[in-house]
Amino acid sequence: MELISRLEQLRSQKNTNSFIAKFILDNIFLVSNMSITNLSKETFVSPTTINRFCKTVGFEGYKEFQFELKKFSKLLCNKNSSSNEKLDDFNFSENIDILKNLLTVNINDIMEQLLQNKSKLKDIFFNIEQINLIGFGTNTIAQKYFAYLFSTLNDNIHIVYSSELDTNRFFIKQSKNKKAVNIVFSYTLNSSFYLDELIQISLDNKQKIVCLTGNDESKYLDKFDVVIFAYNSEINIKNRVNFLASEIFFTNALYLLIKEK
Repeated sequence: MELISRLEQLRSQKNTNSFIAKFILDNIFLVSNMSITNLSKETFVSPTTINRFCKTVGFEGYKEFQFELKKFSKLLCNKNSSSNEKLDDFNFSENIDILKNLLTVNINDIMEQLLQNKSKLKDIFFNIEQINLIGFGTNTIAQKYFAYLFSTLNDNIHIVYSSELDTNRFFIKQSKNKKAVNIVFSYTLNSSFYLDELIQISLDNKQKIVCLTGNDESKYLDKFDVVIFAYNSEINIKNRVNFLASEIFFTNALYLLIKEK
């Protein structure tokens, strides 16, 4: 689609338009239903800048741009719903039992860890102004769910998320003078320049870092203020699904913990 091609071109540049384009491409479904005011807040620019961006892409303004974006998001939905996967050989009952056992053990363990860190977590999130969600190969469903749930705690909490280095770097840097916490979702938590840089920026900003991971041997563990482990024996599809479920449960449990007076 021509619109997406234009956004991809802007994304490769190094300016404000590039950042806006990246956010939109990362959150197509979200932006297609987002007001210009909310989009300007999420991208840290003015509504006027958003309108200028839309004109750069080739539209009269935000409404016309969003109309085209909605058409593209509907195409994506139709494409996904019409996919013809062969599931004849998939044993649902067997796999559901496996996942149920994995989740039961994992959820109980995560809850116990959260309760052990209850006091520290409540201090970290007290009067928080911004939460930066940092995902590494994480399903964006978990990040979006976290953003939705925690935004109900307080209208003044700014929650941002992305799986891209440039976007995460920008979010963390711009929150330097705010009381912000960075939450890392990473199943493997492997060594990378990406993670090295984001952790260093967080430390320079004197911001707290909370991490949910499946790796209890990562070299980064001592860099975090609170680490919650989603234990798994090996990396495979069952455990990937398990980790996504762990993220959702972690989000719910953390929300209730912070909300509790």
